[in-house]
Amino acid sequence: MSNKKCRIYAACGVSQTPIELLKCEENQTVTPYSSHPNNYWDKNASKFLSLWRAKQDFNATLYLVNYAENNTKYADQVLVIEVEDMDEKGITKEIKTKHTMETFSKWFVELNNRCLRPKEELIKEIYEKKSVDELGKIKLKKGRHANECIEYIYKIDLEYLEWHSKTKYEYSKATLCYLNKIKELLGDEK
Repeated sequence: MSNKKCRIYAACGVSQTPIELLKCEENQTVTPYSSHPNNYWDKNASKFLSLWRAKQDFNATLYLVNYAENNTKYADQVLVIEVEDMDEKGITKEIKTKHTMETFSKWFVELNNRCLRPKEELIKEIYEKKSVDELGKIKLKKGRHANECIEYIYKIDLEYLEWHSKTKYEYSKATLCYLNKIKELLGDEK
């Protein structure tokens, strides 16, 4: 890890996992294993409360990671604090895990791998959040109906849209979501 302060957000599906890196300086009397954010609460409360709010907004897990710089006495100590609850006075519930740099690296890679999802699934989730009107305005780029909006194609060539929604072509997931939303709307009107 570098000596720069940074905040990492590991993407997990549609949510984020905030990870705050907390460096223990070599001249401090604490080590990564002995340091705790509550000891510095008065100085950093706003930062930690903001991270907690982000964790709640994203319905995610908040990790605080104590570490020391490379080539220092405690460079192989990494403490991961999974924050389970906090209030205005500090962290009230947590799970601490002591790592070496090697086990932390493995843990971090595993966390990122759990977060990775297939591109097609992520694209579909993005389009599912759009309205029928937004989806209908998307113009296909190629094919028989290039430069035409999905909404217009729906009116003149539904069979084509149904076929397109089952392909892996550009905007096929948008087309699928549009058709599903129209079907829901029509089902609600019956």
